[in-house]
Amino acid sequence: MLRRILACRIPNFWNSPTQRLVSKTSDADESTHFGFQTIPKTEKVGRVGEVFHRVANQYDLMNDLMSGFTHRLWKDAMINRLRPVPGSQFLDVAGGTGKMSFLFIHNVDLSRGYCISDYTSFTKISCTRSAAIILQHYHRL
Repeated sequence: MLRRILACRIPNFWNSPTQRLVSKTSDADESTHFGFQTIPKTEKVGRVGEVFHRVANQYDLMNDLMSGFTHRLWKDAMINRLRPVPGSQFLDVAGGTGKMSFLFIHNVDLSRGYCISDYTSFTKISCTRSAAIILQHYHRL
């Protein structure tokens, strides 16, 4: 299904000469850069995952500092552009700590936000925030 979506948006992507070359090369003999090190390509995914797990608790602060807080403006602009109404649902793919989903839920009553993340550290943070929001809601009742 993803292949169909990408193929529709990027003509001839799946049949491009570059894609064919990439699929024929062997990762076992190749190296890549990771920070200031040269490592085997096969290790890169694992190392990137380790970095995300280590920074998960400070991820939102890092985004604030690296973007000069402009990513908050982008998120607000996205919610304004979507113009969600009560009963709307929102799916945030690769949503990190779930900030976008929580922003969506906070701005629209009776809505649902879903966040999918590859990293369990982020998912745990998102679940903790979810529980806090639910407790806060019931405390007000």
